[in-house]
Amino acid sequence: LLFSTNHESPGIGGRHDSMNRISHALIDLALEEDLGDGGDLTSSYFVDPAHRSRGEIKAREAAVISGMEVATEVCQKVDPELHFKVFFGDGSSVERGDIVGEMVGSTQSILTAERTVLNFLQRLSGIATVTRRFLRISRIGKAGGSSRGRHESSYRAL
Repeated sequence: LLFSTNHESPGIGGRHDSMNRISHALIDLALEEDLGDGGDLTSSYFVDPAHRSRGEIKAREAAVISGMEVATEVCQKVDPELHFKVFFGDGSSVERGDIVGEMVGSTQSILTAERTVLNFLQRLSGIATVTRRFLRISRIGKAGGSSRGRHESSYRAL
């Protein structure tokens, strides 16, 4: 998934909140890891707080989308005025170049949220894409067995 920005777009949004406590904790940890205590220092020093932008998230390759609710929540945690518009919902197949989502709001907030949003979308969409490939290969809808590694257990919540 790629991220690109354009400027001066009207706000678009909507908030979904059906995620559980573990999902929220993972988002908080990811934001803390990406931003630390100081936030996004580069954008806070070099971008006018009043400047508004629109940023598109595009698919780099054919994929199965997953993590859109997480992306929305990341944006809300960074800035309640930062809106995330979903163009393809979880489970949707996309082709290279498809715009899967859009962030609209303060440029500083978009730049602060984009890394975390992309990290979640890339990881979760990657898992969904590989899972769908395995299901197609099996032809019966069962990939066989239950191979849930301990290191992935927290991500099941997402």
